[in-house]
Amino acid sequence: EQRFDESIRLRAQSTDVDIAEVVFAWRPDSGGSWTVIGPPLTEPPFIAEWRPAALPFGAYQLRALGRDLGGRVDPDPPVVRVRYADLTPPQPPSLVRARADGLGLRITWAASPSTDVVAYRIYRGSVEFQGDLVAEVPANTLAHDEVAQANWDYARVVVAVDAEGNQSTVPPTDGARVFAVQLQQPYTPVDVPAIDV
Repeated sequence: EQRFDESIRLRAQSTDVDIAEVVFAWRPDSGGSWTVIGPPLTEPPFIAEWRPAALPFGAYQLRALGRDLGGRVDPDPPVVRVRYADLTPPQPPSLVRARADGLGLRITWAASPSTDVVAYRIYRGSVEFQGDLVAEVPANTLAHDEVAQANWDYARVVVAVDAEGNQSTVPPTDGARVFAVQLQQPYTPVDVPAIDV
């Protein structure tokens, strides 16, 4: 299924040499009547451009109906399914921060200014390298907590995601180091009443 956001180029080809005209048409994927795209094309190349403009995003069917010089029309023209979609990624979140708290790691960020954001995805890595997905949270969530390991450096990136699955670019990232404090316990029993630690 091909996805497009503004226009799609249509091209019909045939080995027949007696084609009198080709007419492109569209209809919703759910069915219904066909709507003609532009005037009939009477000579090759049979090329047209379809701009859905005010039509809602979604799946559509496209076809090219041919008629030969004898007036015969293709009884079963091939149909192609395409998806008219928003392919513009949302703007990224900002002020991404990573903070260590004991053996916990907290990632916070400021919301993307885009109005079509449905979720945020947190990945391992940095601007230069985006690693595995750590978590995905709803758009009204601006923080993520995870359990960390001691004496490790952590780097996280946060991206915004819209309803079509488009991801924003990666904003500046932040990292944190998780430390562990070790206490060396003295041997027992001892022959003194108290020990300074």
